[in-house]
Amino acid sequence: MIDDPVLVEDWHPVARVEDLGAGGPLAVRLLGEDLVVWRSGDEIHAWRDLCVHRGTRLSLGKVVDGVRLECPYHGWTYATDGCCVLMPAHPEQKPPAKARVTTFHAREAHGVIWATLGSGAAEIPSFELMRDPAHQLLRSGPYRVHASGPRVVENFLDVGHFPFVHEGILGDRSRPEIEDYEAVVNADGVLATGVKVYQPDPYATGQGSTVTYTYRVHRPLSASFIKHGEHSFGMLLSVTPHDAVDSSAWMWMAMNYEPTSEMVDFQDRIFAQDRPILESQRPELLPLDLQAELHLRLSMAWPSATRSECRRRSSMATALGRSWARNLIFATDLRTTRSRGAFPRVPSPTTRCSASWSLSCLSTAPESSRRAPSPTRLCDGSARWRGVGAASFSARRHAALSPP
Repeated sequence: MIDDPVLVEDWHPVARVEDLGAGGPLAVRLLGEDLVVWRSGDEIHAWRDLCVHRGTRLSLGKVVDGVRLECPYHGWTYATDGCCVLMPAHPEQKPPAKARVTTFHAREAHGVIWATLGSGAAEIPSFELMRDPAHQLLRSGPYRVHASGPRVVENFLDVGHFPFVHEGILGDRSRPEIEDYEAVVNADGVLATGVKVYQPDPYATGQGSTVTYTYRVHRPLSASFIKHGEHSFGMLLSVTPHDAVDSSAWMWMAMNYEPTSEMVDFQDRIFAQDRPILESQRPELLPLDLQAELHLRLSMAWPSATRSECRRRSSMATALGRSWARNLIFATDLRTTRSRGAFPRVPSPTTRCSASWSLSCLSTAPESSRRAPSPTRLCDGSARWRGVGAASFSARRHAALSPP
């Protein structure tokens, strides 16, 4: 199991509702843990996929009378609370109290089964257009990809790759410029507004136009955008972390118009273009060490940040824990302008310098929020949401907290 407290507490999509069929059971994998998902009436269950008797996968068994799950090996049968209620070889015996499966929380939302290995107190990700009756809602995916969850979120937030990976659809290589935009942090997450790009076919209508994006990162592995222009179109992304570098991307599209092409097929095509990029990236885990990736340097970008300052911040990140520090870096290349304690303006990616800005956000977190487990216990790509609320997330090329 990937022992990361934040990702453990979050809800993750694990299966389509229709995958359960008559009730399951269904085998899924989440955070390195094998789960069995099944239904009893209106209740969804997610358990550790392991019979406590001889370690057989319960997902190979069957649902009995719609209210119990039977192991395929010796027929041990479990009630909805996870307790064994029948040992067929000894029907007269009462199963011991230790004959109990490990249970987790599961819920149905947006046509998908969600599971959490934590308390279940968090909210399932959503965004405003999903609740707007003027918009129709479509789901695409899941797209299985050999990549870490944070790399998938980074790709989702990165408009700079549109002209090259999605040329002729979402971008034009003769018009790759990205204007400055604003980013702020609030209780709901990190919000980037005014992200303007030209797209040859932004709405799958065959018509090109300049559109303005609003991006929001809700949780470490959930983000959304809304396109503002001729039409209203938005998308929610939520990534299932099966293992450290094995993920599934789920997407919900909301629109207030009728596209001229099938939108699910359209999104299938877009992700098919992204998949080889994601699977080719090295390092596979989103790196904390800025020297692991090449960044452009801008003379205007925080000239006072000396090498010793960068080393100090790198040391701070190591002390705080690799994953927590790395994911606070929403965008690493900003100018020195403060914006009343919020985010400064974000320059175009072609003019940004990340080396000076990589860890500036750390000083804004309160002392009580700066504790983190040893980096060896963390899944690189999660985020520590203590003290800064929804400010933590993985995409480091879009905004950063103002420098100290």
